[in-house]
Amino acid sequence: MSSPSSPSPPHDIPVALAPWTLHASEIYTIPFYTSSSRTDLLPSFVQDKGESEALTEHFKGGLGMVQVLRYTSSPVGAYDEMLIAPGFFGVPEAASDRVGKDGEGRKKVKERMNARITRIFVSTKESVWNGRRNWNIPKHLATFRFTPVPGSQGGMKIQVLPTQGSASPKSQEPFFQATFTPIAYVPALLMSTAWAKYLSMDLTLVQPPLKQIQDAGDGEVDGIGIGTEKWCQIMPFEKGQCKVGWWDMDSGERKTNVSGDGDGIGDVAEEDGYSKERFWWPGWGRWRFGAKMVDATVLFEEGKKW
Repeated sequence: MSSPSSPSPPHDIPVALAPWTLHASEIYTIPFYTSSSRTDLLPSFVQDKGESEALTEHFKGGLGMVQVLRYTSSPVGAYDEMLIAPGFFGVPEAASDRVGKDGEGRKKVKERMNARITRIFVSTKESVWNGRRNWNIPKHLATFRFTPVPGSQGGMKIQVLPTQGSASPKSQEPFFQATFTPIAYVPALLMSTAWAKYLSMDLTLVQPPLKQIQDAGDGEVDGIGIGTEKWCQIMPFEKGQCKVGWWDMDSGERKTNVSGDGDGIGDVAEEDGYSKERFWWPGWGRWRFGAKMVDATVLFEEGKKW
């Protein structure tokens, strides 16, 4: 039964309720870190220009990552995905579910910080609508290209482009381009995000309510950019064989910003809400350490909402 908090999808999109079990042939990860003194330098392209500013408010820094996932099966079929989770964000007191008592027995909201996905691209409208509805994940459509690197054992060039409707890319220039090459002779090891707790790392995502996308631009399909009303907390799970390697972030002839404070961070080169930096993220060099997980299982349980 539909309601304001449980809208009906467009007629050609099935409702796929949580929990989801997904299988990914490959998960590529680029980790990075933002110090607490540099949180004001979060580039604006980490959020879609049509989404609420709440997605990037109260940024605290910490460990962030970019991931590209190739799902071979899910409750909405196979699809590709790229996500940006820049680090940890403070959850406003008015939206926190952690309520306790102070020393005098008065109600007190406990401060919390959690990771957050601020921008995410997927290749199917079914994933967009259901991901936004189920977990406040701000999904938008994009086109993905994967090109194996000749002569490399597992090397892959990844390109992500804007999508024009359900047809062809509106531009041949990707807004994200990077090439991953595994380090030779380093064996793959079984890895699981469930082990993060032993390192005192909390990977729980806390996502703010989403704004309904009124103008279906940049290849979006009308009716899939739904809004939500409540905050959502979810602990995702990933497990698979993991191999480390190097990322070549060189995107070619794009501008590399060298203004600012000497570390490459100044006025970020952007266009239409996408990065135009040569190495994509302001301040990054050409090479980044990263990882590739294969034959992975991904779980998204039903979110806790308030």
